[in-house]
Amino acid sequence: MVKFNNNYEIFSYDSTTQINYQLTNYPSRDWYPRKSPAEDKVAFVSDRDNSNQIYTMGMDGRNVTKISQLSVTGYNNNGTGFAWSPDGGYIIYPHNNKLIKINKNGYDSQVLATAPAGRDFWYCDWSRYGHKIVVQTAGDNIYDSEIYIMDEDGSNMQLLVANEPGRTDSPTFSFDGNTVYYTHDAGGVDAPDGWEQDARLYQINIDGTNRQEILISQSAGESVYNPHILNAGVGLVYSLGIPDGPKTIHLSYLQNNPDGTISGTNKSVIAGEMPDW
Repeated sequence: MVKFNNNYEIFSYDSTTQINYQLTNYPSRDWYPRKSPAEDKVAFVSDRDNSNQIYTMGMDGRNVTKISQLSVTGYNNNGTGFAWSPDGGYIIYPHNNKLIKINKNGYDSQVLATAPAGRDFWYCDWSRYGHKIVVQTAGDNIYDSEIYIMDEDGSNMQLLVANEPGRTDSPTFSFDGNTVYYTHDAGGVDAPDGWEQDARLYQINIDGTNRQEILISQSAGESVYNPHILNAGVGLVYSLGIPDGPKTIHLSYLQNNPDGTISGTNKSVIAGEMPDW
């Protein structure tokens, strides 16, 4: 996904030919693309109808269809944070303090869960195999973030990562569903505008144990944004850059080191942000 002239458009990228293809071209913000696990559709958020709604399109950018009735919104949420079900039949997304579940064609909308008092839902992910959902909640301040895990029917919601100094964002499951990856600003600055000085990659087991930083190479002032698991489960795709500047999509193949740390080998792919694989 690439930004041009303050407008966001969605692109696909062929890693073999290194050619990218433009999928959207509309005088509005089209962003946060997520490919269906069935690999037949791409869902994304657009404000082309004056509110942030979820649309789907074919893998070639055709047959654009609005499927949400309620907007993607919440505390400090400008229209990001939804996830496909493992079979590609449903989508979950945040609408203020409600987590909404809808059929991929826009039918059967229902409230799946309600956020804790004083908080709204934001980023979420649905595990492929563990029958779990992970979700970020936010308070009135953009840096007030917590991560919860719940059963896929919305029950049994448990705190996984508590609020701490510095912004926490973008939880996503590992391929087997036993680990959650997310970003956290290691600088620990609670910036009112959400500015992240040093957001890094972390992982934590779904039972709350074994929290670790994933060591990757990033320059001073750079932050990691929107990590997402690679289809084969061998690593992550994410964007890297400074908060108000251009960003580059990277692949990082994870490895366990003899000293117990986890590291990733960065591979720059293409300019852009909010990647999916």
